[in-house]
Amino acid sequence: MKFPPSQNRHLTVDQDTLREALLYVMQSLMKLKGEKPSQYEIVKSLFIADRVHLLEYGRPITFDNYVAMKDGPVGSFAYDLLKPERSALRVNTFGSDDLYEIIDAGSYNLFQPTRKSDLSYFSETDIESMEQAVTFVAENGFNGVWEHTHALPEYETAWNSRGSTAAPEMNMSIALPNKRKSQTATIAELSKNLSDM
Repeated sequence: MKFPPSQNRHLTVDQDTLREALLYVMQSLMKLKGEKPSQYEIVKSLFIADRVHLLEYGRPITFDNYVAMKDGPVGSFAYDLLKPERSALRVNTFGSDDLYEIIDAGSYNLFQPTRKSDLSYFSETDIESMEQAVTFVAENGFNGVWEHTHALPEYETAWNSRGSTAAPEMNMSIALPNKRKSQTATIAELSKNLSDM
């Protein structure tokens, strides 16, 4: 999630909340679908949950910074954490590399959480937004989620102005109603303060 370049407002990822959100989304997708979730389902659920919470309550859940990729919006930090070759990043970030098992399913990876998420990191509205996102992803599948996320103005703007950049940063303030656009500096500052706690 990025705010206008003129304001140079990148968010500071809340790594603890992101860790627990990854686990929560994995568990919820498994419960709804009856199978291990894919990386695509996880990152899209996180994006939709962050976006829903930002629009409804004025702040994202994870404070990840989103980029526009070929198959839709992706949280940069979450995406890196889910890559099998990024074991060192998971250890440096979380203190271990055993929060979830990564299963090679050929052209994509599946994920199996090794513990339940700690719900104390979330507000009731965080959980509601994640449940709404997971349900949307589970019910709409790859094609439905792809179509939905590609039609969002913040994605379209980033993707259409990418030039030679493979994954341009998305300006999430485009999604905000006009009355909230002035809050972008406050949201960016909030993300820094939360990461210092």
